[in-house]
Amino acid sequence: MQNSAAHQLLHELQDASVDSEFGVTLQRRYADLAKFLPKSVEDMANAAFGSNIPPLVNEIIQISGKKMPTPLESPARYALMSRMQVQIEKILSTPPLHPFVIGTLPSGNFNGMAIRVPKTTEEYLIVLESGLFNFLYRLGSVMNLVWPSGDKHLSCNWQAKTRGLESVLSGNMIAMNSFERLVLKYLVTGRPNGAFPIKTNASISHSQLVAASELFVLAHEYGHVMSGHLTNPTTKLRSVGVKQLAEVQNSWAEEFEADEKGFEFAVRAGALDGISPAMTCGGVALFFSSAEIITNSLSLVLTGEIMEVKSVTHPPCGERLNRIKQIAKDKWGIEACQFASSVQVILQAFGKAIVLSLQQHHKAHTKIAPAWKRTE
Repeated sequence: MQNSAAHQLLHELQDASVDSEFGVTLQRRYADLAKFLPKSVEDMANAAFGSNIPPLVNEIIQISGKKMPTPLESPARYALMSRMQVQIEKILSTPPLHPFVIGTLPSGNFNGMAIRVPKTTEEYLIVLESGLFNFLYRLGSVMNLVWPSGDKHLSCNWQAKTRGLESVLSGNMIAMNSFERLVLKYLVTGRPNGAFPIKTNASISHSQLVAASELFVLAHEYGHVMSGHLTNPTTKLRSVGVKQLAEVQNSWAEEFEADEKGFEFAVRAGALDGISPAMTCGGVALFFSSAEIITNSLSLVLTGEIMEVKSVTHPPCGERLNRIKQIAKDKWGIEACQFASSVQVILQAFGKAIVLSLQQHHKAHTKIAPAWKRTE
């Protein structure tokens, strides 16, 4: 474990968090599994590839180092986040005084959170929901099953044909069953891992779409910090496991500003890997549409209907996405936001298709993971 105040805070939060599937503290859970877990990204890569580690994995090993930020962090997630962090900080005109510490928590909120570490001047911690990236990756795999024919490679210039889309999806039982299993696995266990087998031959569009979405999630939190939203914030105590944390209560205006800056950062950082602005806009659509799916699905399982609750801190996902699409259209033309509209339409159709099934789970009193219950 590393020893800055931000690392110590991350360790405290993870130690206090309830493991979403088993309902025990992460410390107890990881103590039980310690002998099976890799201690670093390097150990994980050696176990997976032996002596034939791919160049990109070697790059990630060098970026993330041989130490985890805490003993409770997932090496796979940390490796992914570390590389994105480097990409984002490469394009910042003024890099942070201290590198931000990043980690994950089973928070029960499908988003990230930027935290100014108490009693420090410029130390920040960014934590993401522990299943978020895995959910996005698997959802991207499901979308890959319904991609329009001929558009499986860098498909940025097509527009979803909404007429008959529901019938197309309902006829693709593999995609529909995979989507339903993914959502239920995440809600019931708190982790999307293992919802269905993942094929390794992902298309270029799938890989870039998911990468753009993940990059935007992290870049959005950078947007909060770089915009000064954590300098003198309004806070509210929030329970993280058995620990109380002063969570920043942003305004809608601050969320919109962090979205805009996060999109700018994600476009510029994504360009380093050959990701176009249109694909990045599609990644934003993947994230916001996913957040809407999780919120609506939780509501359906808990209450039997979609309850529209207006947040005082976070604008509706659809409104946030529309603003980003307008920015993309103004900067790069209509084609830059068409792909995002396609992603949005497809995921809305997916969400609509499982409403009746989720209502049946409500009638059957299906239990959801403890982490989600903290958000009711």
